Amino acid sequence: MCEPTRVLYVMYGMPSCYNNGLAFARRFLDDGIAMTVVCDQDISSLAAKAEVPFRHLKSLSRTQTTRRYLEITQSNRVGRVRKFLRSLQIVRECKVLRQKTLEDKEYLLLVAELNPDILIIDIECHFAIIASSTLSKPTAICSRLFNHRPGDGVAPLHSNLLPSKQLSKRLRIAAQWWQLRAHSAIIATQQHLSKRRIMPIHYRAYTMPDIKSIAHQYQVDLKSIATTEHWFRPVSYTHVPIYSMTLGDIDLDRTTDTQFKYLGPMIGEQDYAFDIQSNNVSKIDQFIELSKQKNQPIIYCAMGTYARSEPRFVDIVRSMARLREEYAFIISLGGRESADLYQSISQSFTNNVLLLATAPQIKCLSHCSAAILHGGIASLQEALKYRVPVLCFSVESNDQNGTVVRWVHRRLATRFFHKQASADSLCLEIDKLLTDKELANRLEQYGQRIDNSIANFSPKKLIRELCVQ
Repeated sequence: MCEPTRVLYVMYGMPSCYNNGLAFARRFLDDGIAMTVVCDQDISSLAAKAEVPFRHLKSLSRTQTTRRYLEITQSNRVGRVRKFLRSLQIVRECKVLRQKTLEDKEYLLLVAELNPDILIIDIECHFAIIASSTLSKPTAICSRLFNHRPGDGVAPLHSNLLPSKQLSKRLRIAAQWWQLRAHSAIIATQQHLSKRRIMPIHYRAYTMPDIKSIAHQYQVDLKSIATTEHWFRPVSYTHVPIYSMTLGDIDLDRTTDTQFKYLGPMIGEQDYAFDIQSNNVSKIDQFIELSKQKNQPIIYCAMGTYARSEPRFVDIVRSMARLREEYAFIISLGGRESADLYQSISQSFTNNVLLLATAPQIKCLSHCSAAILHGGIASLQEALKYRVPVLCFSVESNDQNGTVVRWVHRRLATRFFHKQASADSLCLEIDKLLTDKELANRLEQYGQRIDNSIANFSPKKLIRELCVQ
């Protein structure tokens, strides 16, 4: 039995991972265990806010490798012959760059420097997972999804289907798994035939050519540690346990899975991942206080990436605010380029709307009466913690679709499909959410389970489990 005192947590560099990831790290530190977070994105200011030690992985960050790749490819080309010769030279230079990135030892040198007793790595960090498999250190993979593995008649995570004893539905679920395998094989073939094969490797590498190259570089037999027989693409790992930051009570019923375990949601008391100027904080506080003085229910709407990809969603919410002036709306555009989008549409909303490029979600949820969310697991779990009834906007794709299916299955949310939705129908749904006492009771029941899960999570217990691997 080891007596670990140092843990290294490799966090995936996406904004949706920051808040729960830093809350996760904070729990270890509060339990007297030294944890350092590393990430290819520079989140030092966010880590400082959470008082979490942080190290930035720079050399193979996507920003750095893209810059080096563009320096090679975006050179002037003149004349047909010279253009052809230059193209050959670019291919050679790109291959050299790719090999250099494969040989980069920054991550392993950092591990050697920090000398952790335990490694915890986000499930999307394929580079770190494969490189770490060569080390003799207890390791765990951290997931933010429900169980993505096949079995027990459960459909893939992107599916609308629920387990059933009916033969026709069971066949449909089996067909979806076969379709998923075929689709994954097609994508992998396309990637092998694309320029991806000569592009540099980065810490968030996710294609099969990249993952196979990383495994080859570290002399790891990929088939011995990973499988493609699951929903999570392109590979999921089988050599170490997977711990999910989700509430297992909401997932679909399964027999015991010894590799996949539920840690429960990691929700901090504040938005570690949110940097906001003081004048915007004041604006939010004033809006919330004024709405409460007017006895206006506050409806929080987080659009995420759909604000730009699904403009009809923005139109619907705008119309809802006009139809329900007795409600107050806090709308967070979120996603990339949200500041530009904010400037282009901010004048078109009514006075009962506070429109923000991004918003401190935990703060907003703690004050709202209902929420309109896009189905992300972190947002739904945060809403459940604060007993907020949710109207889920679904585009029927990705893991968000399966997440919403589970919330609806447990009767914790209402779902609408963007192609059939209208402002009138959604206003009626919001009205129902605000007055549904049975829903309020279920939210209290499951919200208490989240509270208990957060209170009962023991980093020391997790470490003891890892030490007996």
